[in-house]
Amino acid sequence: YTGGGVKISIPPTVLFTVVGFMADASKAVTSDFKNPGDLIYILGRTASELGASEIAAELGARRPTAPQVDAAAAGKRYRSLHAAIQSGLVTACHDLSDGGFAVALAEMAFGGRLGAEVDMDLLPVAGQKLSSLELLYSESASRLLATVAPADKDAFEALFAGQAFARIGRVSTGTALRLSRGGALLVNEPVDALAAAFKVTLDW
Repeated sequence: YTGGGVKISIPPTVLFTVVGFMADASKAVTSDFKNPGDLIYILGRTASELGASEIAAELGARRPTAPQVDAAAAGKRYRSLHAAIQSGLVTACHDLSDGGFAVALAEMAFGGRLGAEVDMDLLPVAGQKLSSLELLYSESASRLLATVAPADKDAFEALFAGQAFARIGRVSTGTALRLSRGGALLVNEPVDALAAAFKVTLDW
């Protein structure tokens, strides 16, 4: 296309568009935190997979290990999540993609303008103890964050029995995102500041 009298050519790019049919749109779940007190769950394990990640690009670092997909585990996880959503057990849900755990949680927080209290020691990990940087920003595939009302805790957890998942915290009445590890705060950021940081990248 032409912008400001300058021709801008985009290299040929493969584009995949996937469309699904939802029989009952009222059961759609958005990613924003809804209610203080809702429990926060992570579904899936985090591994030391920072290769080609956002944080590696930001730091100018080359990391050897890119995310690997475990299709069997992911398929079971997605089916369990679908059952939970269809049963009305999930109040919010977000995939962990670019930027990993920290970015997905921040987006849920500023989407609902609600804070959260999270214990990073509770995240399920693959194999070895991970650094805080890896826990926050690894882009391990097929992971999701979900919030659940306390009254639905048992029913939700029963659907994921035998799978890698954990209850890691709760949505707070405050306006800050607070992540701790080993009893020490790793992150303590106002939700409004996170929203402003997100928006400034689009303020052209």
